[in-house]
Amino acid sequence: MVNLTSYLKMIFRFKTSYVALFVAISIWFFWLLIPTFYLLATKIPDFNKLNKANGILTYVEVKNRGVTSDITVLKTDNGDMTFSCKDALTNDNSCYTFEYNRRHENISATIYWYKRIIYPFISVNYPVQIESNKQILLSYERSVKNHGFQKVIYPIGCFIALITIIALFFWNKSRYENILN
Repeated sequence: MVNLTSYLKMIFRFKTSYVALFVAISIWFFWLLIPTFYLLATKIPDFNKLNKANGILTYVEVKNRGVTSDITVLKTDNGDMTFSCKDALTNDNSCYTFEYNRRHENISATIYWYKRIIYPFISVNYPVQIESNKQILLSYERSVKNHGFQKVIYPIGCFIALITIIALFFWNKSRYENILN
């Protein structure tokens, strides 16, 4: 027979599993579901509808939560414009590798871009095509293909995360029910 102290501890743990479920689903909702919704709702505009900016291409190294990446900066006559390939689910701002960026730094370039919403009230200037001296550094076709890939992968990851949260909750719940019986 289970004594009163251990019985109360099990009840407390069982109730905290509901709190943990609420917290986990809240994190899932704000960290995965909302960004996935914005991604699915976003469509890269047709090439002729993109914004266009000309200037000198540079990069700024940024460290965020242990990940080092580059933000693309275009020095224009009207000031510096920053561009990022970041979405809400990844922590990487880079559009390509660090070594690739350094080979194409301080050159005259044209960036075709649009404003991409990644969270409520948060948007980035998202580069879709980057050209320099008739050479395409980032192509429109690659950007569209990558966006289509994200529209498939992110909902799958979101669904798997939700199923995992629910499965862990019921596993934890049944574990404590078995101890009580």
